[in-house]
Amino acid sequence: AKAVETFKKAIAVNGYLVDPYFGLALSYYKNNQLKEAKSTFEIAIDIYPDYVMTDEFKKILEKEGDWLVLYSRLGWSYYYMGLFDKASNMFASELKKNPTSENALLCLGSIYFQQGEYKAAIEKLEPLSAAKPSEEKGWYKWSYTLSNLGWSYFYSNNYDKALNSFKQLQAIHKNDDIYAEPYSGLGWCLLKKGDPVNAEENFLKAVKLLPGYYSAVNGLAELD
Repeated sequence: AKAVETFKKAIAVNGYLVDPYFGLALSYYKNNQLKEAKSTFEIAIDIYPDYVMTDEFKKILEKEGDWLVLYSRLGWSYYYMGLFDKASNMFASELKKNPTSENALLCLGSIYFQQGEYKAAIEKLEPLSAAKPSEEKGWYKWSYTLSNLGWSYFYSNNYDKALNSFKQLQAIHKNDDIYAEPYSGLGWCLLKKGDPVNAEENFLKAVKLLPGYYSAVNGLAELD
């Protein structure tokens, strides 16, 4: 209890340092306050994931089998830091324990896409896309999934499947039609399929929604 109070006081002085959060999480864990430990580990991971990845923490992860969300938390923290190898390792570990993890499949697919490994991206994202909802408010998990999948197909010269992915992306935003990305993707697919008239229509829709949208502007330039 004394350690908990000490770390809480340190956090009150400066809430941006990882050390007191990690110390507090370990103290909670040793006191068998598992809910508090888990949520505090999450905060520490968001601040500095490498600091958290001690041997002691790895043993805790192995022991607490239902704490898979922490693998995702670590993976996304590394992902947003651009540390794709470390992110991949976290999500691969999660998939070993939960082969259907949507978070792990999405992040691994996104990493492969960023690295230009389009075949590997498709292998992760294609099965995930089958579980998409009928709509998504905001640009979140399913939007990233369909966008990255569509461009992975596109850069693999599979324009029919790319077109279908962008149509699905457009469809989940039918009541939230504010994003240029679906229309730019549709435009490029139609252009590659020899339909410049409908390609131009989609590029124009994209730049109307977001003036200067780079991908669509380049598409219009291709039509000139």
